[in-house]
Amino acid sequence: MKEKNEQIQQDVWKSEIDSTVGIQEPDLEGGGLLAVTIHEGNNLKAKHSFVIMRVGYDIKRTWTMRNNQNPVWKETFKFAVKKPAKAVLRLVVCSSSWIKKSEVLGDVDISVADVVQEKHMNIYNIGNSRIHVELQWVGMPVKTKPKVLHFMTLDIGPHRLSR
Repeated sequence: MKEKNEQIQQDVWKSEIDSTVGIQEPDLEGGGLLAVTIHEGNNLKAKHSFVIMRVGYDIKRTWTMRNNQNPVWKETFKFAVKKPAKAVLRLVVCSSSWIKKSEVLGDVDISVADVVQEKHMNIYNIGNSRIHVELQWVGMPVKTKPKVLHFMTLDIGPHRLSR
């Protein structure tokens, strides 16, 4: 009988430890903050370039870097996201010109749910052109401090990519 009680206690103790260790499922229903850092571009086809970002109706853009096919932006933008399960981050790399309209060099859509769930992201890279982007998700759980759930770096190419 004593051995059985000890075994039960060990099983309970082990299950308590196992329940506290490991990765918890991310909350796709709760809101949070998506931080997007546009670091730099390499071998862009245009000398005057900028990046536009959009999540829902919230649109932001980097400064235009002139006379440089390897621009360094190092700009961070934050998007409040209420429902990450359905949200999409759209990145558009554009060229600027005094003579003609801005031209799209490349774009990509990234599911915010994939960022929250820390799923593997493809590297978006076509030829020699790319931009270095860093994504960070900060969930906002109730009655606790914000917790960094994900930190990622990816490259996107200058052309629209299909998955």
